[in-house]
Amino acid sequence: MKKAACFLVLLVLMAAVAGCSGSGQGGGSKGVSGTQAVKKEAASEQAEDADKSESSEQAEDADKSESSEQVEDAGRSEASVQAEDADKSEASEQTEDEDKAYTTFTMYFVDPESSPYVEGGRKIAELVQDATDGKIRIDVIGGSEAGERELVEQAMDQKLDIVTCANSVLTNYIPQMNILDQAYLWENEDQAHAAVDGKLGEMIRERAERLGLHVIGFEESGFRNTFTMIPVEQVEDFSKITIRTMENKYHKAAFEAFGAEPIGMPYPQVLDALKDGSINACENATVNCLNSGYYEYTRHVTNTRHAFVYILLLMSDEAWERIPEELRDPFLDAVQEGVEWEREKLARESRQVVKELEDLGVTFHEIDTAALKQLYRNAVEEKGFVFDPEWEAAVEEAIREAG
Repeated sequence: MKKAACFLVLLVLMAAVAGCSGSGQGGGSKGVSGTQAVKKEAASEQAEDADKSESSEQAEDADKSESSEQVEDAGRSEASVQAEDADKSEASEQTEDEDKAYTTFTMYFVDPESSPYVEGGRKIAELVQDATDGKIRIDVIGGSEAGERELVEQAMDQKLDIVTCANSVLTNYIPQMNILDQAYLWENEDQAHAAVDGKLGEMIRERAERLGLHVIGFEESGFRNTFTMIPVEQVEDFSKITIRTMENKYHKAAFEAFGAEPIGMPYPQVLDALKDGSINACENATVNCLNSGYYEYTRHVTNTRHAFVYILLLMSDEAWERIPEELRDPFLDAVQEGVEWEREKLARESRQVVKELEDLGVTFHEIDTAALKQLYRNAVEEKGFVFDPEWEAAVEEAIREAG
């Protein structure tokens, strides 16, 4: 029994040893697993921190990049605005410089746009611009509603740049010019040109400057003829007409001497006067019978060639002073070239217009001009017209020079 008891005790001890051994292994397993968990947790935290750090860095980089782009965009935008402003400023300065780079004048005519005088004005404008490299420009306006006398007075008051008028109009302010208003003063165009292109022209310029005007050129309408609603073929036929003349006593005296009833009237009123029957005749350059529409009422033209008329180009003092000193000679040379162009054009058109008017039903008549000339000379003596001796001498000189 003792043996059995001992055996049992041994078994119990062995079992106890075995249990402790197993318990120790079990505790060891659990310790390894805990360490690994800690390591895993630490690794996880490190990874998370790394992710956070990377994310934070990425976010920071993104913010920096975005901020940098925004700054760059803002810089570009500002630079663009500055560049645009600079362009606008430069363009504005260029425009301002261009505006300051040239001077513009306006030239006024009472004659219609289609007249050779206005076309001559446009040619002058073209030549002046070329001669001054674009520094002087002229706007040309035809068909002014104001009469020639009104235009002249506005230029004298320094309100208009350049005006045009017949020499008869300027006689109202320069009495010595009355010698040019004489009927049958010149026998041909050469004599008429020699006068104003020579000494007589200089005398007119000097007198005009006292009025605040500069005569820059002498265009012309040339010899004038008589347009009537009834035929005028004999001197006696003049007694049947009431005729518009310029507001000039010498022209009126001529037609009174011929036997007509003259009425002084501004140019713009003539067509209406023909329409309403206030007059049944007028006188002018033949080209104006067509250009002004007179032929619709005056179906007869008599070649009286009773007077030669110049179209003076008058520039106000105020306008003249705006021409730089170094450009004045080129300016005047260009104007004179344009004047000569107008004279040649007028001569061509005067020849052509006869055929055009005849095609429109107008009849041309000749008359004894020698008889008319003598009638006028008798009237001059009766009325006691006198002329400045110095100006008479200049007329005689022009006649001699022309031959």
